[in-house]
Amino acid sequence: MRILIVSHRFPRHSIGGTEILANDTACALQHRGHQVVWLAAGPDATCAPSRRHRPDGIEEWEIPAENTPGYPLDWRRMEAVQKDRAARCLQRFGDGRSFDAVHLFHFARIGLRFLELEALAQVPLFVTLTDYTAVCPDYQLRNQVTGEICSGDVAPQTCLACLGSNDKTTAAERQIVDWRQRNIGVLSKRPAGIYVQTPHQRRVLEGFSVPACAFRQDRAAYRVEPDWHNDGPRPDGSYTFGYIGRASEEKGIGVAQAAFRALFETDTRSRLRLITDRDAPDTADKERAGIDWRGPVPHDQIGRELRGMDCLLIPSLWLENHPTILTYALEAGLQVICSEVASLTHLRGLANLHFAAPGDVAAWRDCMTRVRDQHPQRRATPSGLPAFKTLITDIETAYRKASI
Repeated sequence: MRILIVSHRFPRHSIGGTEILANDTACALQHRGHQVVWLAAGPDATCAPSRRHRPDGIEEWEIPAENTPGYPLDWRRMEAVQKDRAARCLQRFGDGRSFDAVHLFHFARIGLRFLELEALAQVPLFVTLTDYTAVCPDYQLRNQVTGEICSGDVAPQTCLACLGSNDKTTAAERQIVDWRQRNIGVLSKRPAGIYVQTPHQRRVLEGFSVPACAFRQDRAAYRVEPDWHNDGPRPDGSYTFGYIGRASEEKGIGVAQAAFRALFETDTRSRLRLITDRDAPDTADKERAGIDWRGPVPHDQIGRELRGMDCLLIPSLWLENHPTILTYALEAGLQVICSEVASLTHLRGLANLHFAAPGDVAAWRDCMTRVRDQHPQRRATPSGLPAFKTLITDIETAYRKASI
């Protein structure tokens, strides 16, 4: 089968959970004998539409990013431009061949209007969503002004304030409303199957009238390297907590640092290793006793970093939908402490997984202390999470059924 995968970025430009999942899915499908073409926006507006053949056989079609400050404001113009660019890719690189399925992973920077193209309008559409972009302009369902969790179904004035927009006109409010309604309309009618990462994510979309029958899976499944497993105590008797993710407020990195500093006051043998997307914000923090701020590492070195940790911290303040690193850490035998947010509590009962109240530094310190004392050794156990191979088999089966 010939599959068109669409996302907002390629992993070679920016790698997060969405890019990793899209890439692993593309690789798995290509490995099973399908021809995968991947359409995504480039890093900026200066790149020209281009085609790139990867060593693994996947073909990448890159179009420029369309700079639209305050997106989804001016979304119609942006999406019209990207639709035209996608059409030119189909004409220049498509070789006159049709696709058997389109699989959309993220539409920020690309939009949805490309689906109207004659060459794609009748092709079965599948959608994998990792965040709340379909209903929340800022994707997080978290009010950036108040810090409170958002339902998504809020007044457009609230969305504009959250985006930091200076445009408070009725026309701007109408754009927010129309954009959300358009997204839900597409998700409600077009897809042959929708894959989300958590039951909470599914409930949010169902609350916006996306039909229950559209969902094929509401549990995350990620590919894990077999050599990431690691058992046994650390030879020097120390205990290392770890954080792997963006150095952003909504990810809760400040909570992890504050909780560790409180713990370090009575336990100077523990360490906190921060693997993040930028260097430490100030020298004093980087050199603080017990904290090792390492900056970014390539994705293929994540396993090595996990082997140097005993407990992974996921202190998210937003409704994060099962981050990839959570699966990686559990499969590698680490203890994991994550925020008790609604999007993650369905994982209760998994071995080695613990919860702490989001943003509560004292609660995180206490939980870290308990985990360190009660689980001094790394011990790989079956995580109980869905298998990635099973997910790919379901996707492959769905493609074939829809293309008949």
